Amino acid sequence: PAVVRFLLQHLSKQNAPRIVRKLRAGLALEQLGQRDAGADAKSAASGEALVLDALIGAMRVRRESGALLLSQLEALPNGESHAAVDMWIAGAVYAAGAAADK
Repeated sequence: PAVVRFLLQHLSKQNAPRIVRKLRAGLALEQLGQRDAGADAKSAASGEALVLDALIGAMRVRRESGALLLSQLEALPNGESHAAVDMWIAGAVYAAGAAADK
């Protein structure tokens, strides 16, 4: 989570495509639903929750990082399907913006 927070706080137009590509590859949220309900799955789910919380926290610190992330998701080729993490990123951008508006 700390690495994700650091990367998003230092996100720029130059490194945004690479960071988004790595986030999409590294955060395979679909796998959570396919795991057993044992302690291993709970540990993995907890780790994913921490990373997603880091996404929201980083976007609260730097509001323009959310716009950069969304622009990279919009730039995906039409043939490439969106992953579950894309929906989480979009939700995190919305949550960070809603919290900042309060």
